[in-house]
Amino acid sequence: MNNKSSLKYLKWVVFASLGFYNPMGLIDSKLQKLVMFILILWGLYKSTFKNNINIQTCYPKYAYFLIIIGICISTFMAAVFHDDQSPLISFQASLTYLLPYLLFYILMKFQVPVEQVEKFLIFMGIVGICVNFLNMLTAPHYLFGISKENADLSRGVVRVRTTIIYICFLFFYSIPKYQQLRSKKWLFLLILSYLFIILWVARQYILFATILGFFLYMKRLTFMKKIIFGIALWGASYVVVNEVPIISNLIQESYEQKEKNDEGDGDVRVQAYDFYCNEYQTNTVTRFLGNGIPSIGNSLWGDSYETIIRYRGTLAADIGWGGFYFYFGVFATLGLAIMFIKSIYINKKDRFKYLNYLLCLYFLTSFAGDTIISMEGITALMIFMYIIWAPNSSCLIRK
Repeated sequence: MNNKSSLKYLKWVVFASLGFYNPMGLIDSKLQKLVMFILILWGLYKSTFKNNINIQTCYPKYAYFLIIIGICISTFMAAVFHDDQSPLISFQASLTYLLPYLLFYILMKFQVPVEQVEKFLIFMGIVGICVNFLNMLTAPHYLFGISKENADLSRGVVRVRTTIIYICFLFFYSIPKYQQLRSKKWLFLLILSYLFIILWVARQYILFATILGFFLYMKRLTFMKKIIFGIALWGASYVVVNEVPIISNLIQESYEQKEKNDEGDGDVRVQAYDFYCNEYQTNTVTRFLGNGIPSIGNSLWGDSYETIIRYRGTLAADIGWGGFYFYFGVFATLGLAIMFIKSIYINKKDRFKYLNYLLCLYFLTSFAGDTIISMEGITALMIFMYIIWAPNSSCLIRK
């Protein structure tokens, strides 16, 4: 497959993983999954049987192998240890996660040019900003996604739940670009992407993006400039915390949540981790090899699981790493953690070091988010890791 065709394929996969932003709520999850499955299966066929290129570069293949094998083994765990969920139903349920993780292999075989991938991700960041902006204007009747009866204004601004992943990419990519080129374009994109990270009103994203963005920006400054910039940022932070309603509302909400946790049974996410990692485990085998994916509406276990999580309010999507471990077990979780660590710590050229901070954001937010167990999140993660490990990439300093 030539470069143009492979890039076009990647574009289709990314938009499919997002449900094409679901205009007017017309694309349901089943149609989204069907399109995604067709694209990934076609990519697997082309990369395996119609592509003679061998992957000639070093990458964490054993860690990646653990992820794929762990997901496959967990399929059998679901069939063996859970009520009335056949191997076929278990396999179908696991495809939502397995196929996006296979995108890394497909991209490595297709060898999509890294520079073109980055340009496309910049475009996706801008598209994400536009989609979020339009949804904020039209809320609660969203142009993209499923409309709601009432807009959620609990955090001082309309909460829009369209993806922020590619906006975060644009934010971290823009920082070294602006420092290198001093271009107004990159300064504008840097400020705009950070503004929409704030407007997404997710506390962990605001916190980690701010801290990691600060360290990335400081990396290129002289010692004196670091001191001046640090003092200026501290002063600005004091003003923002006290004067900007969105930030002050988020801080107030955090205090109120802490008080509720102290008065009640503790933090909701801590309870969710205990539920998925301990209480709801079937036996010692599933603790190591995973439970698989409960197929809601297609098996007794799936229906029982739905009833329990509705009663308890404990969603796997709220605790990404805990949910990933519950689904796929120790070995897949270990494999993904190793891929993260190696991708972050491998020696890179300066132009690509923004990826370290982006992956750190991804790693940290996955403790209280669904980025490693959602279709769009997995797709984006595999693309980010491909940029680092691609055979044709100039990212790594190879010895």
